[in-house]
Amino acid sequence: MSGDQGLLTTVGTSDYESTTFEFTDGTRAEAHISPIALIHLLDIRSVYIAHTSAVRTETNYLDEIQAACTEHDINVTCIEIPLAEGQSEVDQILDRVERYLIQSSVDSLVLDMSHAFRSLQFAFYTTATHLDAIETVSLDAIYYARDAGHGGVAPVVDLTYLATLMEWQHALRSINNEGTLGPIQEIVATKKDEIYRAGERDATLLKLDKALSSVAFSLDAGLPLETGIAARDACEFLSSLDESDFIGPEGAFIAPLRERLERFAVRQPDVRKKAELQLTIEELHRQRRLVKLYLNTRREWIAIECARELFLSRYIYEQHGGEVAWLNKNVRHGSREALTKTATQYRSRANSPPLALSVWERLSQFRNTYAHAGFQIDSTPSRQKLQPTIQMVCDRLPDETFWRPLCTAAQDN
Repeated sequence: MSGDQGLLTTVGTSDYESTTFEFTDGTRAEAHISPIALIHLLDIRSVYIAHTSAVRTETNYLDEIQAACTEHDINVTCIEIPLAEGQSEVDQILDRVERYLIQSSVDSLVLDMSHAFRSLQFAFYTTATHLDAIETVSLDAIYYARDAGHGGVAPVVDLTYLATLMEWQHALRSINNEGTLGPIQEIVATKKDEIYRAGERDATLLKLDKALSSVAFSLDAGLPLETGIAARDACEFLSSLDESDFIGPEGAFIAPLRERLERFAVRQPDVRKKAELQLTIEELHRQRRLVKLYLNTRREWIAIECARELFLSRYIYEQHGGEVAWLNKNVRHGSREALTKTATQYRSRANSPPLALSVWERLSQFRNTYAHAGFQIDSTPSRQKLQPTIQMVCDRLPDETFWRPLCTAAQDN
């Protein structure tokens, strides 16, 4: 591709009057239809006119656009489309426009919706954002001229932020539905790179990119302690921002993003390293939210590992309270050994173990099965088998009647 910019536009069948099309910076051009005005105002190398058959048979607009583009050595492609009356027609529009753009030298696109008739506006917008998503072209700008072709002045409104809004909405949903910050991190990183390539730097974006990258890495790796500290740090940074720190609509998503991260953030402001974390009920509940996130987003292999560590931490808390060095390797190893030894002794005596001990054994079996199977789906426990055990750890976390018999059994053995 040569890096050319294309214009995807349309016209209707109305009788358009000569109009002054004006951008917010004061640049303007006189024309009766927006495509002709925009080829004077923008650096366009190709024009794609998506039009209905009525435009071809009832008007001369296609010929007029062709003549204006010829004067500026601009290529013109006419794409006949149906009216967007339903899904079938939208699919046809998308397919036809995509087919032409894939074959072209265009790698960035400006979408002009000034003359799009009613539902066609949504069809063109959907088409352009789809092509951007599958990386056929990069959607650089979306324009709509108010009162285009009605005489007088038609202000050209920049609606590019609509595409950014959709990206952020999808990214926020990804936290809940997929348990990942990947899409948000990608948005921020892309914007940072765009500014950098333009020879500029944005300290806010650099810091935000770093903060979100830290959370994303720890969250995707299944590291609950590191995730908690990184989420806390990211929330502190997000709290220091306001909408003026961003260009476009990103500011509107700062508060929702912070609210989502706060669910997983540690509540210990002075802690900078995981070794400094205190074992509290609040911290255990925070880790439980992460276990539920992994389970609900179908990452059972992470959920089972984190649930097992959560179980062990809750057992240590029931045994020793919050004063013990709960992250010390010897403390955790000794606690695991005590649970394993107690379970073995109960089996040898054919006695019924405490419910919590049975849950520990199932967690350990599931974890070992995953590890020995090399995470191959066909060789690992089904979600239906895993979910009740993990859910029980989460549900019984605050229930001392669940944990106390376990501690008593371990002490007696």
